Amino acid sequence: MTENKTTAVAIAENSQGLQLFSSAENYELGLRMAKALFTSQIVPANYQGPNNMGSCLIALDMSSRMGISPLVCMQNLNVIKNKPSWGASFLIARLNMSGKTSCPLQYEWFGTEGKDDWGCRAWVKLLDGTKITGTKITISTAKGEGWYSQNKKWQTIPEQMLQYRAAAFMIRANFPELAIGLNLTTEEVEDMNGKVVD
Repeated sequence: MTENKTTAVAIAENSQGLQLFSSAENYELGLRMAKALFTSQIVPANYQGPNNMGSCLIALDMSSRMGISPLVCMQNLNVIKNKPSWGASFLIARLNMSGKTSCPLQYEWFGTEGKDDWGCRAWVKLLDGTKITGTKITISTAKGEGWYSQNKKWQTIPEQMLQYRAAAFMIRANFPELAIGLNLTTEEVEDMNGKVVD
C-alpha cells in the first residue's frame, strides 16, 4: 500500500476488510483512523479521548469485518460491566438487510396478553421459501429465567422485551455469523444484571 492511497481505497482493496491486527501496516493505518474517531464529538462518549484508542481500534476492526461503518458499530456495540453486546434491534436490522431472507423478521403471538402464557416466537423465510422458526418465549419463560425480576422493562414494556428475546434466540440459533461471536444481546446482559454466563 503506497502512502498516497486513501483509507477508503485501502479497505476496498482488501476483500476481507482492513483486518487491523493482521499486519504492522494495517495497524498503523488503524491508529490514524482511531485518532480521527476519538477526537470526534459525534462518536459515543465511551470512544472519545486518547484513553479510548483501544476501544476505537476494536470497533474499527469489528466494523471492517462486518462491512458496516465504524460509527454504526460504535453506536450499537454496548459494554455492560466489561461485556460487549449488540442491541437486539441492531441484530434484527442486520438480519433484515443481510439478503439471506425473503421477508423481514416476523413474530407469531400466542397466549393471553397480560398472563404468564403470553408470548411469541420469531420467524423468517429464506430465499428458497423455507420457514425458519425460533424458540417460543413467554412471560413464564422470563419469570423462570429470572429476567422478569432483574429488568423492570419486562414489566413496563413486555411486548417489546418478548420480541427482542425471541429475535435474539432465533438469530443466534440460525444466523450466528451476524453477531460475529458476541453471544448475548444488550437486553440479555441487562436481564442478568451484567453477570457473565456461558
